[in-house]
Amino acid sequence: MPIFRKRKITTGVATVCKNKKKDSWTMNGDINRFYESKQLVNSIFKEKDLFSKEKVNNIMFLGPGKGEDLHNWKKTFKNNKYKTSFDVLGLENTITESVKKDIVNRDFSIGRPVEHIDPTRDSRDKRLFDHLNNKYSLVVSQFGVSYHTKHPSYNLFASSLLLKKEGVLYSSINSSYIHLKAGIIKYNRVNSKIHSKELDKLEKHFHKFVEIYNKQKKTNLKFEFDIRDIDNLFYVRIKRIN
Repeated sequence: MPIFRKRKITTGVATVCKNKKKDSWTMNGDINRFYESKQLVNSIFKEKDLFSKEKVNNIMFLGPGKGEDLHNWKKTFKNNKYKTSFDVLGLENTITESVKKDIVNRDFSIGRPVEHIDPTRDSRDKRLFDHLNNKYSLVVSQFGVSYHTKHPSYNLFASSLLLKKEGVLYSSINSSYIHLKAGIIKYNRVNSKIHSKELDKLEKHFHKFVEIYNKQKKTNLKFEFDIRDIDNLFYVRIKRIN
């Protein structure tokens, strides 16, 4: 079975894609999202050898919303003497004009979710994939690709392909479904059997996607995978190690 294929999406994502209502997610990229992400910011800047002070660091934000919090992300990197280039990829082109002008290098949003992007069948998707693949030192998704989805493990896999060697992904997962204790995923409540099954075997499924991709593409990508409690959310941290 091909690894890239059209997968089912949540009702909320489908509604936004069909433009039946404005993108109105909680914490939709407003400035407060940065101020409520102090642990995430600290975790990222504690990563050893993640960023270069000699070269420009390519950074991708998935699901940026308005992108107003990117002003502070940019300022924080500058204060730490890092040169950065920020790209974004969301469901729609929703970043504000000031963010587009002052912060973002390119907005790659194409009106489709990760679950529907297929570089093997669509020439536009192939161009997008070729441009973004193996490019970024850091990929961040807050309330994004692995949160509003029925397929978090697949979306985490697809997002990890954006990482260059030793690059790191931080992506929040839906903490209303799970409780993390002693490294074991347990459930507070489950609204979807599909979602429950995915979360229960999140890491296993992720590595299976990597295995299939390596076989089909004749590559040997390897990743570290762990779940962390950050800012009262659960984040998957993925590091590409080769």
